[in-house]
Amino acid sequence: RLPACDALLYLAPPPDAAAPDALARDALGVRPEVAAQRAQVAAAEAGVKSAWARLAPQISASASYFASDTRFPTGEKDGWRATLDLVWPLYDGGFRYGKRRQAEAQLSAARAGEEAQRLAVIQEVVDASRDVSVALERLRLADAQRKLADDAAASARRGFEAGVASSLDVIDANDRLYLADSGLADARARL
Repeated sequence: RLPACDALLYLAPPPDAAAPDALARDALGVRPEVAAQRAQVAAAEAGVKSAWARLAPQISASASYFASDTRFPTGEKDGWRATLDLVWPLYDGGFRYGKRRQAEAQLSAARAGEEAQRLAVIQEVVDASRDVSVALERLRLADAQRKLADDAAASARRGFEAGVASSLDVIDANDRLYLADSGLADARARL
């Protein structure tokens, strides 16, 4: 049976160079702030399309039917009308062109925000992966230090029983064992 610390070391996957890349891809797919930035880019792209559409001519059609109690000069009491209108403003003081440039600037800002968010998520994943690797190494070192402190304490007790070491040596070795236990607990908590 493995001690608790050794079991933790064997259960944790060993850090490898490819793991952060795969984790970053997974994180980019599920993080809500990345999805929000993608939605802002899509909205900004729609704004650019809308701004370009303002430059196109506008066409409208309408139809109406009417009736009257008195006869019209044509002799009929009812009639209808249909219209087809084409409006194409040639000059509006630069308003449409300004709106188009504004929409393109908003798209650029949204794309920059998306890239910044993407890089932030990747950096968080890489940092977290590194932190796990460091925590695993600290745990391994704390476990080794704990074993050495345990051996030193047992040796000091045997030396005291044989009359070779003083009680101060035993107390010092037990103090080091306590500190090693604290370091091991701290390493487990960090992991």
